[in-house]
Amino acid sequence: MGGEEQISRRPSAADADALVQTRWARVLVTSLADAGIRDVFVSPGSRSTPLLLAVLRLAGEGRLRCHDVVDERSAGFLALGRVRTTGRPVVLLCTSGSAPTHYYPAVVEADADRLPLLILSADRPVELQHCGANQTLDQLHLFGRNVRRFVDLGLADASPDALRSLRRQAAQCVFDAMWPVAGAVHLNARARKPLEPPSVEDTSPEVEALLARPIVLPVAPRHMPPRREIDLLLDNARRARGGLIVAGPAHLDRGTVRDRLRLVAARLRWPVIADSTSQLRDGETVQAAPALLDTSFARKHAPDVVLQVGRPPAASSWGRCLRDWTLKGNTRLWVLGADAWSDPESVASHLVFGDVDACLDQLLDRLELATELPREEARDYQTVWRRASDLARHASHKICHAEPGRDSQDLIPESVAIHRVVSALPPRAQLILGNSLPVREVDLWLEGEQFDRREVLHQRGLSGIDGNVAGAVGAALGGTPTLLLIGDVSLRHDLGSLELTRRVPGLVIVVLDNHGGRIFEHLPLAGHPTTTPDVFEHWLQGAELDLESVAASQGLRYLRPSSGSEITSAVRGAFETEGRSATWLLHLVVEPSSAVEAARMLGRRLQALLDHEGLS
Repeated sequence: MGGEEQISRRPSAADADALVQTRWARVLVTSLADAGIRDVFVSPGSRSTPLLLAVLRLAGEGRLRCHDVVDERSAGFLALGRVRTTGRPVVLLCTSGSAPTHYYPAVVEADADRLPLLILSADRPVELQHCGANQTLDQLHLFGRNVRRFVDLGLADASPDALRSLRRQAAQCVFDAMWPVAGAVHLNARARKPLEPPSVEDTSPEVEALLARPIVLPVAPRHMPPRREIDLLLDNARRARGGLIVAGPAHLDRGTVRDRLRLVAARLRWPVIADSTSQLRDGETVQAAPALLDTSFARKHAPDVVLQVGRPPAASSWGRCLRDWTLKGNTRLWVLGADAWSDPESVASHLVFGDVDACLDQLLDRLELATELPREEARDYQTVWRRASDLARHASHKICHAEPGRDSQDLIPESVAIHRVVSALPPRAQLILGNSLPVREVDLWLEGEQFDRREVLHQRGLSGIDGNVAGAVGAALGGTPTLLLIGDVSLRHDLGSLELTRRVPGLVIVVLDNHGGRIFEHLPLAGHPTTTPDVFEHWLQGAELDLESVAASQGLRYLRPSSGSEITSAVRGAFETEGRSATWLLHLVVEPSSAVEAARMLGRRLQALLDHEGLS
């Protein structure tokens, strides 16, 4: 009897193979968690079964959060939204075949915007490759040069050497996703059947001992700027009659730079142009109005030195202005960047790579000792920019507060709608801006006071409208009140992700419905002599969409405000305690061409004011 009982407990061949895969998957997933992974976004499939079971085991222990997402494309942007708010890498897990290809848009976004991301794709064994086997794709180097590293982990191997190596490779991949330049890393894990767990208990003292040992995590060095470059920058600033500080889109951690940059600007008496997505806009620093870049004032009052912190401003007017200043004048452009060559106009005179905080700290230390700064001309230069910026704000205030009369049948202008939405946000709510027009108009119509220490997120990497809804849901997973401001085309492009909004009741989606594609009205194409109305219609994509029915199908609360006061009430109501019990969709139908008309009106009015004051 005893012998028969012992034989019956012996694992079958299938169980033996399953034990190997189970242990291998457990070591891999546990090592990823030990290396800092906290969130795994899973699009379930058969080939990834051992990996998913390992994830669920750790989720049950509270070490991982498992997010199930049916569509891999939505999962990719959901994951990026989470990364943008936490700064921590996350894992995307999927099955084999075409499944990982749907991550490609998120991978290239992670590459362009320096976001740490790990792709863990299950794969079929080598013997099924290139022979017509179902759901089999050559997944080696699937994402090309858009990932920081590719690792083919091969088939499961439960030998001690293999498991030690696997644990080390997991730590390496997490580190490579963050340093020296953050981005995506692709791990490809092959698996043979059986994919199901073994029917016998998985006990392995060797595995337990391996996982009990602390994982080795490297410490990334801090990039310190060369002292001589900071000294040269200070010398340039000392001789400058006037300077300008600019800052483009940046991650939330840029907030640590804010106070340092404010001190530098105050000490040098230099005005600041900061994108709404730079994390640097506020009501204290002397903010220069971006609208000035499109006027003769900018040409007349070119700075001697421009200090660019990180990426350049997104507005095309900045590029035109900078080319005029540097190629036709004597402006010197200094770029402080942590890891990226941020000089798209190819006009920089100095690029300083290093930790931006460290660069500004060194500059502040030198400024403390520079008793001859600022020059009197710099004081005058700041005063002129301040006066011009006040005129720009006066002109924009008149436009973005003008509404149709009570008896008018006209739709609300887009500038008014945007100003009302952002102004109604509660202090702690994070704002997510869609690409195309929303981010540009927020830059144009909102002032620093509306952004005081507010977190502003933006999918700026490739400026695409892909996955905006999924990204907003990912950003809201942490529980912070969140508003997404997007256009109607962006929403239509990501309708499939509305299902995800049920995970974050309290998200507010504001849709600017201007009959789509109006960004093209701001481009030379619109005024080209060959662009007839029937030709231009191909760029307008505002097909009628019943958003009320769409909202109802996904359990969203729907409102269609038709005036500025109704917009204010709707946004405030959505963020009240009772309102946050569900996701809201606020449908703002605006005058279709009002964005381009308002921008042109602002340009004319501002130029007239500058001429009248003798500033142009």
